Amino acid sequence: IVRGGSDCFLKKYMNEKWTNRLESRKKQRKAERKENRKGPKNRSQREQRKERLREASLTVEASLSLPLFLFFLFIFLYFIQIFIIQEHIQSAITRMGLDMAKLSYIYDDFTDGADAENFDKTVFEGDLGRNLSEFGLVKINSAMLKLYAQNYLNIDQINKSCIENGYHGISFDNSVLFDEEDAIHIIVRYQIKIPIKLFGVKDIDMVQRVLLRAWTGYTVMSAYSMEEEENGEGMIVYVTKTGSVYHRNRECSHIKLSVRPVTGIPSELRNENGAKYYPCEKCCTGEKDAFLTYYITSDGTRYHKQRDCPKIKRTVLEVKLSEVSGRAPCKRCGN
Repeated sequence: IVRGGSDCFLKKYMNEKWTNRLESRKKQRKAERKENRKGPKNRSQREQRKERLREASLTVEASLSLPLFLFFLFIFLYFIQIFIIQEHIQSAITRMGLDMAKLSYIYDDFTDGADAENFDKTVFEGDLGRNLSEFGLVKINSAMLKLYAQNYLNIDQINKSCIENGYHGISFDNSVLFDEEDAIHIIVRYQIKIPIKLFGVKDIDMVQRVLLRAWTGYTVMSAYSMEEEENGEGMIVYVTKTGSVYHRNRECSHIKLSVRPVTGIPSELRNENGAKYYPCEKCCTGEKDAFLTYYITSDGTRYHKQRDCPKIKRTVLEVKLSEVSGRAPCKRCGN
C-alpha cells in the first residue's frame, strides 16, 4: 500500500511539475509574441524621433547659415554700389576736365568774363557755349569748381549712394587749376560710409583725380631774333629773385620746376637722383595727414602741403644779359 501510495504521489508530483513548466513556457511564448507585435511600433517611434531630431538640426543650421549668406550677399552688393559710384564720379570729372581744357583755349581770346558772357555762343557745339560763362568764374576762383561740377554729376544718384552726406560730402578743395604750366588737376575727396561697423571699422576715405593740360599751346620765339640777340649783350636771359645764376632757356628745369601731386606722405618715393623726400620747413608744420595731397618736384628733396609754397614757386624775370653782372651762367642751360 505504501509503495503504491508513494508511486501515486510521485506521479502526481511529476505531473504538476511538468504542467507548471508547460504553463510557464506558454506564458513566455505569449509574452514573446506580444513583444514581437509591439516591436514594429516601437521601431517606428524611434525612427520618427530620429527624423524629428534631423529636421530640428536642419532648422538650426538654416537659422545660422541664412543670416550669414544674406550678410555676405549684402556686402557684395554694397561693393558693387561703390564701384558704380566711383565710375560715375571718374567719368564726370574726366568729361569736366576735357571740356575745361577746350574752353581754356577759347577763353584766352576774351578780355574778361563780361566779354565771354556777351559772345554769341551758338557757334559752339553741344554745351560748350552754355558752360563758357561758368567756366570764366571757375578760372578766376577755383572754389567755384564744385558748383561747376553739377553740370556733370548726377546729384540725385550721389545723394542716394553710399557717400557720406551725399553731394555735400564731396570736396574739391585740393584741386589746382591753371597753374604756371596751365595744368588742370581735379581732385575729388569723399568718404564711403560703412553701414555695419564691426571690429572698429571706420568710413573709407576715397580720392579720385584727373590731370590734364589746358589747350592753350605756347609761344615759340622766332629763330632770327634769337640769333640777333646772341651776338650781343642785348640777349634776353632769365633770372630769379634769389638765384645766383642766369638762364638762357625759359624752360630750364632749375627755374621751371616739374611739380606733381601725390596722395599721402611720399616716404617711399625718390627723386631723379635717388634721394628721399623730407617735409618742407615752410609749409609742412604741424600734424601730417596720411590722406592729404602733397606736392613734390623731380629734383627736389622736400614735399609740400601748398602748391604755391615759396620753396617751389619761382618768380622768373626777363632781363638783358648786360644787366646780370655778378651772376654765373646756369650749368644746365647757360653753356
